[in-house]
Amino acid sequence: MESSDYALRGVKESATKKNKQCKDYRRLDWSFYPTLDEIYNWLDLIIRKWPHIVTGFNVGYSYEGRLIRGVKLSFQTGRKAIFVESNIHAREWITSAACTYLILELLFSRDPDVREMAARLDWWIVPVLNVDGFVYSHEKDRLWRKSRKPVSSDCMGVDLNRNFEYLWGRITHDPCSNQYGGTHPLSEPEVEQLTKFINSSIPEGSLKIYIALHSAAQAVLLPWTHTRELPLDYDRLMYVAKSFADAVYPRFRTKYRYGTSANILKYCGTSKDWAYAVKAIPIAFTIELPGRGRPSPFELPKGAILRVGLELLDGRNVLPGKRRTYRCLDWTFYPTLCEIYSWMDFIIKEYPKVVTSFDIGRSYEGRLIRGVKLSFKPGKKAIFIESNIHAREWITSSACTYLIMQLLFSRNPDIREMAESLDWWIIPVFNVDGFVYSHEKERLWRKSRRPASPDCIGIDLNRNFSYKWDLRKCEDPCSNVYSGPHAESEPEVEQLTNFINKKIPNGTIKIYVALHAAAQAVLFPWAHTKVPPRSYKELLHVANAFADALFPRYRTRYFCGIMANALKLVSGTSTDWAYSIKGIPIAFCIELPGKGTPKRFELPEKMILRVSAELLDGFVGMIRAVKDLEKRFKSEFFLSRRSLFPQNFGYPTFDWTTYPKLSEIYSWLDVLTTKRSNIVTDINIGTSPEGRLIRGIKISFKPGNKAIFIEANVYGKEGITSSATIYIIMKLLFSKNADVRDVAESVDWWIIPVLDVDGFFDAYEKKSLWRNSTPDFFEAYRNFNYARKPPSPHMELLKKFIDVNIPKDYLKIYITLHSGVQAVLTPRSNSEEFPANYNHLLYVAKAFVDALFPRFHTKYTYGSSANILNEKICSHGSTDWAHGDKDVPIALVIGLPKDRPMPFQLPKRAILRVSKELLDGFVGIIKAVKELSYV
Repeated sequence: MESSDYALRGVKESATKKNKQCKDYRRLDWSFYPTLDEIYNWLDLIIRKWPHIVTGFNVGYSYEGRLIRGVKLSFQTGRKAIFVESNIHAREWITSAACTYLILELLFSRDPDVREMAARLDWWIVPVLNVDGFVYSHEKDRLWRKSRKPVSSDCMGVDLNRNFEYLWGRITHDPCSNQYGGTHPLSEPEVEQLTKFINSSIPEGSLKIYIALHSAAQAVLLPWTHTRELPLDYDRLMYVAKSFADAVYPRFRTKYRYGTSANILKYCGTSKDWAYAVKAIPIAFTIELPGRGRPSPFELPKGAILRVGLELLDGRNVLPGKRRTYRCLDWTFYPTLCEIYSWMDFIIKEYPKVVTSFDIGRSYEGRLIRGVKLSFKPGKKAIFIESNIHAREWITSSACTYLIMQLLFSRNPDIREMAESLDWWIIPVFNVDGFVYSHEKERLWRKSRRPASPDCIGIDLNRNFSYKWDLRKCEDPCSNVYSGPHAESEPEVEQLTNFINKKIPNGTIKIYVALHAAAQAVLFPWAHTKVPPRSYKELLHVANAFADALFPRYRTRYFCGIMANALKLVSGTSTDWAYSIKGIPIAFCIELPGKGTPKRFELPEKMILRVSAELLDGFVGMIRAVKDLEKRFKSEFFLSRRSLFPQNFGYPTFDWTTYPKLSEIYSWLDVLTTKRSNIVTDINIGTSPEGRLIRGIKISFKPGNKAIFIEANVYGKEGITSSATIYIIMKLLFSKNADVRDVAESVDWWIIPVLDVDGFFDAYEKKSLWRNSTPDFFEAYRNFNYARKPPSPHMELLKKFIDVNIPKDYLKIYITLHSGVQAVLTPRSNSEEFPANYNHLLYVAKAFVDALFPRFHTKYTYGSSANILNEKICSHGSTDWAHGDKDVPIALVIGLPKDRPMPFQLPKRAILRVSKELLDGFVGIIKAVKELSYV
């Protein structure tokens, strides 16, 4: 029968199975012997969960049409290979059980020796080769050995391990024998397709080890089986076989024999001899698992599965090469990843009540990203520390492990108090692939190791976090700060954020620290803008406490401040993500020393203890300052009552009793874009002359709507406009009023709460009456200067943004909010001539005025700008530009009320009143525009 016939048989069998009820497969836990379906189901799981490492492959179809499946495990590119085949004899169930356990450990073991072994080779593994016989042994005859192909009128099956083509003729020709080798070499589809697969699918010369798992002779068998003559490299093979037997023995005192097959057993036509002779694979063994001496050697009890699996793993010295010994960490050298992991295993084993191991997942090349949690008392808040996100910054992981050591063993009362006041989640090496590469190949390697383009390798993981990723992303794949193709594109970053989101209870992390080198600084958000964060004073206080605490030991001075002021403006950093998305109140990037030295990322090893001791001092000062702030804020932990959102970072709330700062508005926008990402989209107009972002949001409840554009705070000091605007945003999102809901969902809302960010900052951070360059109300309104002179920078940015991002026919309403006029103004401002649709404009303006009047009986005037402000006839403002150039049919300036003594500074008690009136007015505007069929 040709291979296509076997495939057809498999298709028919698969089609039949579709009509059967789906089975609930047991999850493999090595406490039972799994069926073929359960093994294949488990293979599907690991292939799906770890696609970067595990690849499925099919050898072909058996005689009865079943797929012969395997998996390839590849942790690094360019490796030589090992091939493992198992259960060629159906009754030897222990072989497939031990084989799947081997796969499990190769994927998940934290033992440095196992990790090294896993990464050294590509692993091609077929857990069950004799699939037909295996199924038959589970369903009918437990001790069935051969395949299931009829060989005579009375007998079934061929011994597949006697059917390989090397010296096939020296076998029994009795079809009823358990060792019947078939009618000719490769007569069996299973054997034929295995040899074809190896010949055609695995690059010639890459296979260096071939293992055939059997039972139950408890032996390691070398070639040959057909003769007692020794193979040419007998001594080397015996050395490796002895290494396996010696490594297996200590755990359970199991003694394996080792030698040539002919001296221990007698048969020929085997896979091992074929691999050694025909394929010239230098290391080819049959490993016979235990069972010898038992009443039923092929029926090991289920309780023995894990024992045999562990012993098989212990026998990893089948891989040639000297076993590595790891140096014990003493902070006089820079350790490798394996040495750090080995030390972590030691403290986890020795102090299990305090130290718990965790891993966040696997890197691109398949390495585990591991950490430890230190918890001395239950019910504590947490600190999270990640280190070595940049591979070359070795000092960070060394200092990080020193910190762990001191937290565990120091008797200093200050350190003990610090250690026991928090739960400590610590990842000593985050960029594991780059870290290993920097140790083995290129000392100053910085990025990860995922190919970024055909010519370049690696992504800067500290530019790949989701917060503001696209704002200042680097798109050059060859750059050292390449941000990746999209936010959280890298498995390391994605898995870290998933781990924190899912494994650490929300709200428990109060401090996040990213350890870096070598700027010698304590930096906090933001990295993407020079606008200070909402809790700037508190962050600076804690940063200064860190710097002050470490200074006395060696007189080392750390800079403290916003990341954007110390480094270049960047986006996608872990600290910005932690502070904004996760709402962690203290988020620091601590840059260890190195600046000013000839090789700033290559601090001499004698500096490790010095830097580490300083870091410990700094942490003591930092935690002490955090506790002081907690007392000061009565455990609100830096979330003041003026915050635009509550402590649990749920839906935003704000009482509109005070004028918020720019950073508070932006923090509130961040919460909206995170919590309502399906409705709210962040928009960035550009950067002001002083480096501040001009930001806004788009609110869209359904596709296909027309749009309204609202700009506020065109003057820096007109804080009432931005306060009223964020009130409008809040109501659009959360109001249950039927009229407001109808208005909200009738159009897409593009809203810029603060346009003149520099002037606003001066007015509300420096407490000046900044209004741009003149006390004249109309100056900023005229700043588009459509007919006169170039517009101001923020107006130019706004104009470019609208030109590029908003289609012409899409925008139907344009609103500019001002204060101090109490009027609704239509175009034009530089001419008393009315625009063509003046009647429509006047109708909408009147609708606004009529809608807001009933609440507090506030009277607004309305008309053209030139007629109402006749003494101030001027060149075109933004509404004139929108109406004239962009053909927006409804373009209005809404001047909010004024207070007579201070027209641009309404008292705080008026904020809510004005905001509610503005909302009423917008309801009137949208209803009127709908009546006019513009939307």
